[in-house]
Amino acid sequence: MAILPDVIRLGPVVLPNAWIAWLISFLFVSVLLKRSLQRLGFDGDKQTGWLLEAVLFGYVLYRLVTIGADGAGAWTSFRTLLLSVGPGYALVLGTLGGIVYLIGRAGRDGVVTWRWLEAWVLPVTLTAVLHALLVAEIGRATNMPWGVSFDGASYHPVHLYRAVAWAFAAWWLYRLRTSPRQRVAAAVTLWAGAQLIASWFLVQQDLWFGIAPSQWLALIAISAGGYAWTVDEHTTPVEKM
Repeated sequence: MAILPDVIRLGPVVLPNAWIAWLISFLFVSVLLKRSLQRLGFDGDKQTGWLLEAVLFGYVLYRLVTIGADGAGAWTSFRTLLLSVGPGYALVLGTLGGIVYLIGRAGRDGVVTWRWLEAWVLPVTLTAVLHALLVAEIGRATNMPWGVSFDGASYHPVHLYRAVAWAFAAWWLYRLRTSPRQRVAAAVTLWAGAQLIASWFLVQQDLWFGIAPSQWLALIAISAGGYAWTVDEHTTPVEKM
């Protein structure tokens, strides 16, 4: 549950608060990613643009599911299945779609290496800290002294838990001195761990086999992290997919 205003008014302009948070986060990660890619010898300008393409692709996929599509057939049946399970799974589909698009786009240019993926590690992690601080979120009721008061009750400040977990991940990954493959694997595992920690304090919805959408995504990420540990150090990620 978010506790910030749903909209922000800038004179005559009214914008959803979530849009502002995502826009700031996107600009932040773009700047960090460009520098990180350039530092490792990649084309930061061009490849940062791929991120925008991937975000738009994932968003369109998400909206197609939640808004609907004309016609009938397999797509309509798939959409109905997703929405019957829970709208949160449409967001998981959009997220995975954006990631697949990004990897595929980079794969066509032959740049998908563990070193290229390593360039994303710290920018993504630091952006997650920023986004957690921009979008305040409360979870289950609590009697802990650090609980956030809202509507006459006290709740877990889940956004702060996320920020602390992601900040720890950023600190640990910054100090980690290992191969690009192991660094990427560690990052994905830590990201998933941060999500699972936060989800423990949330009132979960859209459960499927007792697991929420964000938890399914975290479990997928842990599996991907484990996969990254097992592949050959000199083999590019897309060669093993």
